[in-house]
Amino acid sequence: MINGSFNNWARDYQVSGTGHSTAIRSYLLMRQNFTDKITVLKSELAAIPKSDKAKQDAINEKGMAIQEEFVAARNAFVKENDDTPALYIVLQDIYDPISDIEQLKAIGKATNKYLPNSMFSEQVNAVLSQAEQQIAYTEQMNSAQGAVGIGKPAPDLNFATPEGKMLSLSSLKGKVILLDFWASWCKPCRMENPNVVKLYNEYKDKGFTVYSVSLDNNKAQWINAIQADGLIWPNHVSDLGGWNSVPAAIYSVNSIPQTYLIDADGTIIAKDLRGQDLANKLKEILG
Repeated sequence: MINGSFNNWARDYQVSGTGHSTAIRSYLLMRQNFTDKITVLKSELAAIPKSDKAKQDAINEKGMAIQEEFVAARNAFVKENDDTPALYIVLQDIYDPISDIEQLKAIGKATNKYLPNSMFSEQVNAVLSQAEQQIAYTEQMNSAQGAVGIGKPAPDLNFATPEGKMLSLSSLKGKVILLDFWASWCKPCRMENPNVVKLYNEYKDKGFTVYSVSLDNNKAQWINAIQADGLIWPNHVSDLGGWNSVPAAIYSVNSIPQTYLIDADGTIIAKDLRGQDLANKLKEILG
């Protein structure tokens, strides 16, 4: 049985019956709590003058922290309810099926057990199959091209800019390069972009630049995100292949954001630096 007020359904509805229903309610309330926090931050951000970058950066950092906290809570729910049909409710919060593959497998196992041959199991199985195929493809590419790692030469990339011109990674040799894999639809990527813009402006005259590789498959959305986030460096490329992106496969990218920091000689010196960690590393290298 379900009871609740129409005007505040998401927060005050009550259930009685199975433990599965109670678990679903607890998850929905948890998600609503995080949604409320993000809504408050968006209101605060909208009230900040565009010229006040420091306050904007502070709000964006809070947003990233809330996102990370939600993912941790989501994963804990999956672990605690790994053998119940309640897990299906989590599918809509799987932002990256590749990096969230273990959670996706748990959702698939429970859904196929309790809701076999249903539209729910078909949906989960389709997402899971695509993710597993991409992981297998990436592993195959890694085997063929060798591992990409710290201390090794950065494999060259040569792909099209939004204007259709080919731009190679090697053409930037002599600079410290942040090789940044991202996409317009990637929320954590978009939340990190203000930090990258800030560091680019701070170190661009000291030999630092960014080579951004988008995993978009829609060119208009890619270009709009570049403009909306103020990604002012000229080095933007994509093959518009989405998760089948060739540059992503070359660099073993199975989740985004993913970054590689490359020194002036073309050697990979760090991986997946973001936020303050990236700022500290650039200060160490470029002063």
